[in-house]
Amino acid sequence: MLRDRVIPCLLLRGSGFVKTRKFKEPRYIGDAINALRIFNDKGADEIVVVDIDASTKGYPPRLDMITSFADELFMPLTYGGGLTTLDQITEVIGTGVEKVALNSRNAADLELVRTASARFGAQSVVGVVDVQRPRFGKPRVVCRSATEKMSPSPVDHAIALERAGAGEILLQAVHRDGTRKGYDLELVRQVVDAVSVPVVALGGAHGVDDLARVVVEGGAAAAAAGSMFVFHGELDGVLINIPSEESVASAFQRARAGVPA
Repeated sequence: MLRDRVIPCLLLRGSGFVKTRKFKEPRYIGDAINALRIFNDKGADEIVVVDIDASTKGYPPRLDMITSFADELFMPLTYGGGLTTLDQITEVIGTGVEKVALNSRNAADLELVRTASARFGAQSVVGVVDVQRPRFGKPRVVCRSATEKMSPSPVDHAIALERAGAGEILLQAVHRDGTRKGYDLELVRQVVDAVSVPVVALGGAHGVDDLARVVVEGGAAAAAAGSMFVFHGELDGVLINIPSEESVASAFQRARAGVPA
């Protein structure tokens, strides 16, 4: 659909999608299959689906549901949540999923990233780096729905994921999640400068100008977003929407020309 990659990121809970704010207060968006059908109709060119309860509650990937997602979609699907073994990843990719996003497991060790990359190729493995920026102090990596802190810096963790075989980094700013205050451009630039694989930025997009800025100014390979694709208007009414190709192209042109948003 779009020349510059813009990716809806959807959070799965039960049989429906929700949207969080700073990884808290999940708000119900709608039935998952119905929502995916709308994204199909509106021409999304890539989708990320993350089961946000799988890692914290400890259940394995729900293959029947993932299969129904892959069958429904006309575009590439990345799935994350509850992946702890190579066998599970093999089963998920067997449903038709193009990429798997690995977070909680790779927070403990990188062996699953290594083995998955060796089996399916780096292009099928997305290393997730969830980052929380406290009011005071440096940004820190968090895992398991931001309930646990990790010792590596975001840059060091991204480098480790790349070295282990991740072909892409999904960099999520937890402190910007659902706020629509714009991406953490400083964080994005730091990680982009440190790795050679594509970095997809997530967390904070309000509109097309934010999408353009994180790519043009932040150096991200793609812009992912949640709220701007599922909410509409000042009262945040639930409405699945995708900006037109023309509006996105215009925003990127302005950003590349240095025209203020």
